[in-house]
Amino acid sequence: MFAEVSFPISSYKTFAYKIPDKFIKTIYPGLCVNAPIGNRTCVGFVVEVSNHISFKGKVRCIKSIKSPLIEIPDELMQTILWTSKYYLCPVGMVLKAAIPNAYNEKYSIKYKKFISITDLGKNQYDNWRDQSAIKQIAILQLLLNYPNGRFLHSISDTIKNPYAAIDSLNKKKLIHITKKEIIPNRFLNKVSTVKEKKLSKEQNLIYNEISKSISSKRYSPFLIHGVPGSGKTEIYIKLAKNCIENNKRVLVLVPEISLTPQLLHKFQNQFTNRIALWHSKIKIKEKGWVWQQLYNEKFDIVIGARSAIFLPIKNLGLIIVDEEHEFSYKQSNPQPRYNARDLALVRSNYNNIPCVLGSATPCLETYYNSLNGKIKKLELKNRYGKSIDPKIQIVNMNFCSQDLLISSKLEKAINKCLENKEQIIIFHNRRGYSVVQRCSNCSYTIQCKYCSINLTYHKSNNKLVCHHCKNSYSLDFQCHECGHDLILLGAGTQKIEKKLHKLFPKATILRMDSDTVKSEQDHIDIINSYEKQTADILIGTQMVAKGLDFKNVTLVGVINADISLSSPDFRTGEKIFQLLYQVCGRSGRHEKKGKAIIQTNNSNNPYIKMASDLNISQFYNIELSNRFELHYPPASRIVKIVIKGKNIKDVIRVANKLKNTLINSKLNIQGPIPAPIEKIKSLWRYLIIIKENKTKGKSVFNSINVIALENLNKKVKVQFDVDPVSLL
Repeated sequence: MFAEVSFPISSYKTFAYKIPDKFIKTIYPGLCVNAPIGNRTCVGFVVEVSNHISFKGKVRCIKSIKSPLIEIPDELMQTILWTSKYYLCPVGMVLKAAIPNAYNEKYSIKYKKFISITDLGKNQYDNWRDQSAIKQIAILQLLLNYPNGRFLHSISDTIKNPYAAIDSLNKKKLIHITKKEIIPNRFLNKVSTVKEKKLSKEQNLIYNEISKSISSKRYSPFLIHGVPGSGKTEIYIKLAKNCIENNKRVLVLVPEISLTPQLLHKFQNQFTNRIALWHSKIKIKEKGWVWQQLYNEKFDIVIGARSAIFLPIKNLGLIIVDEEHEFSYKQSNPQPRYNARDLALVRSNYNNIPCVLGSATPCLETYYNSLNGKIKKLELKNRYGKSIDPKIQIVNMNFCSQDLLISSKLEKAINKCLENKEQIIIFHNRRGYSVVQRCSNCSYTIQCKYCSINLTYHKSNNKLVCHHCKNSYSLDFQCHECGHDLILLGAGTQKIEKKLHKLFPKATILRMDSDTVKSEQDHIDIINSYEKQTADILIGTQMVAKGLDFKNVTLVGVINADISLSSPDFRTGEKIFQLLYQVCGRSGRHEKKGKAIIQTNNSNNPYIKMASDLNISQFYNIELSNRFELHYPPASRIVKIVIKGKNIKDVIRVANKLKNTLINSKLNIQGPIPAPIEKIKSLWRYLIIIKENKTKGKSVFNSINVIALENLNKKVKVQFDVDPVSLL
């Protein structure tokens, strides 16, 4: 017997090994094994077991099965193999994304001293007479407030140097000291105190339709197309309860880390501590703990960002993809360059379970699939409860000074909200302070040394920052070419924040962008603070544009709706419409009436007008017509091939050679052409775009010899991006 083994390396090849007799009955696809490569023994995964192999050379033996035992569930292994084939990515790199090495090792549980008060301690505290033992009294008082006990380190956070006092209390048997497993705070036992909301008639119809598929155990893809504030989350929660009652588990995907605190809170109100959280801001040790707990079936629900699609969730009964239209579900770098929304459908298919996609503005591909019957569309046409759609107003900024950031109409609306003690969200999809630094004399513009883009000025640390390579530079406000003064043009969220402080000095303002949100706790702190109404205005980038639900927000202001209008990308109109439609939907989501003001220099732009009119059917009719006319998705499948290297001549030569290998495949090939952003991180970039008709012609997957490309040119990298969200 032989096994094909894949290793977490960037090679499309799998390696053949003989299975020793003692392992013949115990080795199967998905199992983690130790096998020799050269002079080393490496960890790999079995992808296939067979009686014969085509390899003619010397075949070495698998050395051992990885301990502790790590195996990939069959349906997840099928999803991994599909991902490798569809996204033209080595199986080993998909496995590396699914089972990172850091989580293969057994997670070492840490124990710390845990202190609780005894019955004797409670009686002693009530009758304490010795007022000189101040710390002992304070410790007992603290423990009385926490009858289940506290970790020693948390006591030391409250009471300085408590150790001698704790020793004294322990000798008197007033406290009990044990060792307890350290569990991340979010997973500590919580008591559910919030009653489940009663579904409306419209919500109930959708719930009943999907719950039938849960019971019947069949693959059923659904799209819940609901207006903002229609209560999609309440349906998710009830569906999750249905699954758990049937001994099944649930995976809920969210596109942004900023959406996890509120969603987690809503689910915890119903499911207490049976929920795992997974995203990139979670510390590596906690991830290791969560991975092991999931592997051992300790959680019922997982809420996570896109990488959660690869988690080893056994007995999966339902996958939910919230805000399915979001382009952040697509991983662009590193490989595999997958779309978690699409993998959710694939994994659901292999599991024979329903997959629910939810959005107020479904992506064009999902919407089209709902029209042709591949996905069943279920509509929520009304907001939940007493809330109504916000009143939306466009403000034409064409006749205003370029320095005017807040129009008089928006300023008056903000003032009125502040007077009524209501909250405001200000949306501006550019971070930093200034987006262009131009010489007042020679018009020289500062660009990154390593990328062909303008730098962004961040006033908080007086640095020019490249948002692609992350390099930063000092700014002396003088032109390096002629010595004249630099003019700071364009505005980012820092500049908007400064302007708001000047206009509304008494208002409390929070800013949420990737500069203020460095960790998971930063997300939680900002959202919790705003939810508790300790701040009046929340300004942010697209982090504030979707999914958030604040009861007291009655005004949304869009500073500049024109950002990205000039972007040479076929999805530009879709992105602008979705962002505006979604961010306006943050206003008036409960009993108070909402309003949104959109500032623009292009008030006649069809996408801005359709978003302001909330005319979603017109948008889909127009945009689908445009896409089919130009043969863009969903009319076709696109593969973007990026050829990049330090020497532009090598890049062009390899790009032309690659095109020649594809020219006979009868595919629609465009390029090679310089990428719109021609250089990133000192690497020159050329593009080849392949458009493949989904119903005709030879498949691109059969036309590209990926193994041959590995040795095309070691100095030049060739990257495949199947179904790209951008052609930049």
